[in-house]
Amino acid sequence: MTIETCRQNSIQDRRGFSLVEVLIATFLLWIFVGICMTYANQMSKNSQQVQTVTARDRILSGIRVVAGLPASLRNSGRAALSTGAPFNIDLNNCIDGTNANGCTNDKESPFALFSPIMNLDSTGQPILVQEITSPYGSKTSSIRFDTFGAPCPPQATNCPLSISTSFVPQCGPQTLAVNPANFFSPTDALAPTSTCTVAEAIRVNYWVVLDSSAAADNPSLAAFLTPVTGSVITSVKLISGNDPQ
Repeated sequence: MTIETCRQNSIQDRRGFSLVEVLIATFLLWIFVGICMTYANQMSKNSQQVQTVTARDRILSGIRVVAGLPASLRNSGRAALSTGAPFNIDLNNCIDGTNANGCTNDKESPFALFSPIMNLDSTGQPILVQEITSPYGSKTSSIRFDTFGAPCPPQATNCPLSISTSFVPQCGPQTLAVNPANFFSPTDALAPTSTCTVAEAIRVNYWVVLDSSAAADNPSLAAFLTPVTGSVITSVKLISGNDPQ
């Protein structure tokens, strides 16, 4: 092999990649980047879904406790007097006996659940107690929660969860006759009356759902996140101190 042949071979070895090879490599690189971005976006979406579900379940556990506290229901009923909350008038009738026979047995009514905590200002005067749920069936919800389960200010964004509540009163049974000859049948002795002045017990139903605005903005989250619900029963005697009547 001559010196000239060796020099030509050396030059050919240093030519590098052709234009076609560079274009092919670039194309493959963009495919790889696209796959990575799609995967990252899907992972982010999955993370948001899991985080929202976790927040939903955390809120459900908390509302189950709060909805059964006598102080929560007492504040909720009496809020109808102090704030004029229209949805809570029926609850107040059933726990405080505002109207004679004004409580209808087994009638489900929407109401707003209020916090059990009554804060005081620096002078010892009560501060308006905080509303924590929306009445069930209301068209818009001003009470929303973020994906960490924390309550949101009214105009805040990224607050996909809302809670709504209703209550169902149970009146007590008829008073048993003193004369054994006039005893009611077992059914009559247990069956609640159709109306009462003060109910015997209050059942609170609650729902944790994806807020309607969040469902419209994020259909995939709406399909993934199912509503959850539950109920809790509390004696009216514990709520207001009143005996059933």
